[in-house]
Amino acid sequence: MDQINFNQEQMKGGNKNAEDEEIKRQNMMEARRITLRSILTVEAQERLNRISSVKPEKATLIENYILQVSEKANKGKQKYPRMPTKISDEQLKQLIEVQ
Repeated sequence: MDQINFNQEQMKGGNKNAEDEEIKRQNMMEARRITLRSILTVEAQERLNRISSVKPEKATLIENYILQVSEKANKGKQKYPRMPTKISDEQLKQLIEVQ
């Protein structure tokens, strides 16, 4: 009987860990969306959303690249003085062609 109670407690703990991980994942995805929203113009966001509905893996690659470039630009603003504050739809199209 003690073994059953122990196993039930372990399962509850496992569920808690899974819930915590899911909450962390959701928070990270929300932070990612907010950051992308601040980097992309509305038109570029719409284009990326359309790409995501057709080719989610390609959209993820593009998002990752945009976030990496933005992170580098924010760390060393002196190195990237011409980094645009927002990526336009036209710039996104060019980036898509390269990817």
